[in-house]
Amino acid sequence: MVAMPIAGVDFLRQSDPSTDVLLGLGGAYLIGLSVTVAAAFVISRSVLGLTIREAGAAVFSCTCGNAIFLGIPIALAVPEWTAPFFMLVIFEGTFVFAIGTALMTWPEGDGAAGRLAKSVLGAVGRAFLNPIIVGTLLGLAASIVALPMPEPFAELLGFMARVVGPVGLFILGLSIVDIIARGEIGDLKAPLALVPMKLIVFPAVTGALTWLFTGDPSATG
Repeated sequence: MVAMPIAGVDFLRQSDPSTDVLLGLGGAYLIGLSVTVAAAFVISRSVLGLTIREAGAAVFSCTCGNAIFLGIPIALAVPEWTAPFFMLVIFEGTFVFAIGTALMTWPEGDGAAGRLAKSVLGAVGRAFLNPIIVGTLLGLAASIVALPMPEPFAELLGFMARVVGPVGLFILGLSIVDIIARGEIGDLKAPLALVPMKLIVFPAVTGALTWLFTGDPSATG
């Protein structure tokens, strides 16, 4: 929780936001996100019978790709991936978190339109106060203004950013073992219905549209 926001700051601080393909990639990502959110929400409500809040958790699970603590180490290791991945980090850290937060805090029961609007605005506001999103936006600002960083502080940021990937993978594996050990796997109907949204639909739509809009192999990759 400490290293992930710092990794976002450090990654974006060292990225170049000025590239011709980012507009096409951004459009492709938003369309892919919209398709996946709509499909996951409809499946969650009509097929799985989930509440709006539960459907929000399902939508978030289908669209959040852990772009910061799992994606950044990969993007830094692949030539020409930094700038395109820069866009994905920003979009995931804002749109995905905002949509997920708004749905997962949806008011229960019958309420007036004003109460609903207030709840959604409050949820979006809380999403933008998430430390990961704050770190992403600070890193973007630092990148745009080319903020110079004192070397000791830059070294600390770099160290914390490198910690994120290995620790994240360890925690992910440990949590899966814990779920299995507790016998909390439960009904597999929801994962079987929703995992294709995350692993097939979202990347396929986004990747295909990125190639169509940009023709750039690095951005598509």
